[in-house]
Amino acid sequence: MSALLRFASLLDRHLSNGSRPGKTSAEPWTNVDFAKNVTGTHDKGSDFVSDRSVANWRKGQALPSAIEPILNALFGTKGFNPSEREELRQSYLDAKRERANKILAQTEPDPAGATWVARDDQFIIDRSAQSSDVQAAADPLIQQQQMMLRIFTADLVEETRRLGNSPTWSRLHPAAYAFLAIVNENPQQVPQHLGSAYGWMLRLGRCLETHKELETTPDFTHSPLDPVISASLRDVVRIGAPWLRNFPTAAKWDDEAGKMLGRPDMYKPALNFTRIARAKLAISEDDAREIDHLAETAASGGVLGGKSNARTVATANNLLIAGAAVVEPQAASTLAKRALETLVAAEKDVAALAADQPAELRDVLLSVIESETTQNIIKINDYQSTKIDYTDEISENNFYINTFHWNILKSNTNCFLPNLVNILDREDIRSHYISESAIRAGIKKISTRMIDGVRNFTAISYSKAQEIIFAYMKIREEYAMIREEFSSLPIIYERDIVIAPFMLVNLSKYLEVANMTPAILAASSGVSRGAISHALENTKGVCGRVSGGIAHAIHNTLLPLCPGLPALAVFADTSPFGIKHVPGTPFTLNDLLLPLPRPLPAEWRR
Repeated sequence: MSALLRFASLLDRHLSNGSRPGKTSAEPWTNVDFAKNVTGTHDKGSDFVSDRSVANWRKGQALPSAIEPILNALFGTKGFNPSEREELRQSYLDAKRERANKILAQTEPDPAGATWVARDDQFIIDRSAQSSDVQAAADPLIQQQQMMLRIFTADLVEETRRLGNSPTWSRLHPAAYAFLAIVNENPQQVPQHLGSAYGWMLRLGRCLETHKELETTPDFTHSPLDPVISASLRDVVRIGAPWLRNFPTAAKWDDEAGKMLGRPDMYKPALNFTRIARAKLAISEDDAREIDHLAETAASGGVLGGKSNARTVATANNLLIAGAAVVEPQAASTLAKRALETLVAAEKDVAALAADQPAELRDVLLSVIESETTQNIIKINDYQSTKIDYTDEISENNFYINTFHWNILKSNTNCFLPNLVNILDREDIRSHYISESAIRAGIKKISTRMIDGVRNFTAISYSKAQEIIFAYMKIREEYAMIREEFSSLPIIYERDIVIAPFMLVNLSKYLEVANMTPAILAASSGVSRGAISHALENTKGVCGRVSGGIAHAIHNTLLPLCPGLPALAVFADTSPFGIKHVPGTPFTLNDLLLPLPRPLPAEWRR
């Protein structure tokens, strides 16, 4: 029996038995009477339910859009019949997931975007060659076009070397260089690089559009290309675009992107969604970088910017659907966990992308987030009712995160950049490079001494961390031009900022109950001895603040040894009293790179 029919059967049984608050049986419900007692389950915005809807639910021909109004009508809101209530709720959730799986399985990838496949705990862009593209690559005429394109593109690369400092044309040389790398490939290898080739051709074409716009509409702040470069760019685009369209896959992408009429700024939530996916390790650095480049072209507008916008959005939509398809309530796979973390962390971006989807698919995508948020709320409510004899002095306020105070904590020196420290050390990037880059970008008060402190894990404010990331990204762009290739330096996102605002309330008492010393806890949790010493209450009863990853690691170690210990939320103290910053350098790189929990509590989202 399907989950939908099981739900219908269970609901029908309750209605036939006349289940009501505080009672297990009474006068049977009629469809009309029950409809009058149920509100707010309609997708169409109505507060009323028809008796026909109730009949369809009982027959398994439809599923209500919400279960709480039905549960309240049958069992009330004061905790009556908890087991029956939970049984019906779970049956509904199973039916909803069954319907979601069916809809997601029937949803074809958007043909305007790249397709994602699962591999090694990540989603990757499918670059496998299609037989029609392989056949096209073997065509002697198409190979001749590729040979000519190599010559013209090499000329363009040479002629654009000096444009690196131009505010208008600084991206032209890297785009030409990347496109040249593709056309220099053996013709039989080209079908595996069509996605990248199409993206770079859109960038080159948009540069040509910009040149034409500046020629016809002079701008005192921007100049058109000089005649030699513009002629070379025109040759590359006029040969390269038809050459690419010889490949059926690329031609289909281009046709579909041209048909797709979307809001011109939709690339923004699409880009943000894929960046979050990268931060959660759901996609690779290379694929994230490819979408970044597409979004840059989309931001410039024009006809080809519109096509880039369409492809960026379509690619993000395909990733969104692929991620939703692997999420399960009790999913154990790394990929499913990363997909769930991405969807929950990118809630606003998911909502923006889902808004343009068909109604059924939109509801499915949003329900993944809603169900996860609901589960978190239920868990926090459960923590409130937990009784713990040995922690009776823990304040109930410890169960909540005050958003206002969270923002205050971010403004104080609670922030670290461990991923950036890793990169600076690995790539031998000196501290004064960052401070000089900040000066060139007009950012004040980013001294070499401050960067040295960051490298030694001295805490800084959130705004300073943002400015340092910006200065680093400017260096990354400069490296790309100096090396005449795309920089291998990783992208650092704002989400790489680690905030340490959590106090491990009464940690010493938990250690006593668990019969553990700080040294044993350090060895068991993977947290450094210094971080644990910092987290323990001092003689005045004040705790040092730690990151969410550290709090999570310590909690997971103590929980099995302290039955009844409240989960994670009890550690999230935001009392405005005590230490508001992290003194000294108590943390190691490993401490700060400890992962956050899954699912990320809603209150922890930045």
